[in-house]
Amino acid sequence: MAKEKKLVEAITSMEEDFTQWYTDVVKKAELMDYSSVKGCMIFKPNGYAIWENIQKNLDAMFKETGVENVYMPMFIPESLLQKEKDHVEGFAPEVAWVTQGGLETLQERLAVRPTSETLFCELFSKTVQSHRDLPKVYNQWCSVVRWEKTTRPFLRSSEFLWQEGHTVHATAEEAEARTVQMLNIYADFCEKYLAIPMVKGRKTDKEKFAGAEATYTIEALMHDGKALQSGTSHNFGDGFPKAFGIQYLLRGIYTHNGLLYFHTQVRNQSNVPFEVDFVTFKIVDKKVMKRTAIQEQIVFPLRAYNYATLVAGNKDERTMFTFDKFTIPAGKVLVVELNEKSGGRHQSFTVESEDIVRAKVINELKVK
Repeated sequence: MAKEKKLVEAITSMEEDFTQWYTDVVKKAELMDYSSVKGCMIFKPNGYAIWENIQKNLDAMFKETGVENVYMPMFIPESLLQKEKDHVEGFAPEVAWVTQGGLETLQERLAVRPTSETLFCELFSKTVQSHRDLPKVYNQWCSVVRWEKTTRPFLRSSEFLWQEGHTVHATAEEAEARTVQMLNIYADFCEKYLAIPMVKGRKTDKEKFAGAEATYTIEALMHDGKALQSGTSHNFGDGFPKAFGIQYLLRGIYTHNGLLYFHTQVRNQSNVPFEVDFVTFKIVDKKVMKRTAIQEQIVFPLRAYNYATLVAGNKDERTMFTFDKFTIPAGKVLVVELNEKSGGRHQSFTVESEDIVRAKVINELKVK
């Protein structure tokens, strides 16, 4: 009895000081301890066990909706982070930088991951070749670092555990639907597994996430009447994809007098000119198109109208390629590849048999 009384006395009354009460509880429950690194904390077994259960159950809920897990690097080159200006400005005061590796000064600063939008967009720019590759719905479980001035165990620390999901979609409507869907998953998890009632809403433009078009939030009401942000879901629109350089697009396929016309567009959304080396059209097996050139069939255009060899920064160019009529056999696709001269920003898209047979019949040709 005396021991129980002593334990209670060691915890500040909630009514007396709510903030100190919270700190006393997480310490006495042996959920955490303070680290020698200011602003960081140690997850003790009791605390980490809670995180493991959160991760296990929430991950299962994610995967029921088609989410796939990946893991991205901890470090982000400064040049990559700078691709999205609004995003960088929002995080600038909190970013931790690595300037030295071993005994050598780095040529470019590396940000210690504050969040991973730019890394995911770089990945998407390499893996999404056409609308048929969409949607991509990825998630990663990791820690992030934000150099906070004021910290509190579990609520705000310089390094903290989290998950971040990043998706890319064919339409704005699909992106918005997924944004709201994930917010509802967060709310359901908190209420059903953690027994914490949540209020759902949308942040004001002043409060929304840096670089986002809209931020949706779930918030819990604390004992002192303050709202605690417990989860967010952001719709970034097309701001991040636009920041990532080159896009090679198929605007349409047309047919006229027994010929096929491919209308393509190169968008250069970077400040660096894109010099075209060559464009190839190859029919390949679907199963091997990403691994090998075995059994590929080259398709040569008869001519090209307005063939652009240089796309200036922040400009776009359109070309019309003319072919003798052809079709694509079952199990194969046409891969169109655009290669950069003396560079690595190569782009490609795929065309399937149904795209060819649905070519639009035209009576005259105008490239706008």
